[in-house]
Amino acid sequence: MCSTPKPKRKTKGKSAISSTSILSSMNSNARKEFAKRANTASVQRRSKTKLQQVKTANSRIVSSQAVTNIANKKASKTKTNKSWFYWLLTASIAEIIKKIVLRH
Repeated sequence: MCSTPKPKRKTKGKSAISSTSILSSMNSNARKEFAKRANTASVQRRSKTKLQQVKTANSRIVSSQAVTNIANKKASKTKTNKSWFYWLLTASIAEIIKKIVLRH
């Protein structure tokens, strides 16, 4: 069976016998302090997730650009390596006639 992990820090709050909420057992100043800390923690979490999203988007863009660069290099290599004989075998008769007549 799995056991629950023990907390590394001792809790500073009061232990309540009833099942009331944490905020109801605090006074108003403590609630305001708690709300401020919770809001700053929430803002920090949001900024971290936004930063991670931007990093992953940038890495996706970089990787897709790398893939297209590799594909372009391969395409340019294959275009230069093809000889006129290969073109003659794969070209249609109309293309061959156009090349002969226009001499390009």
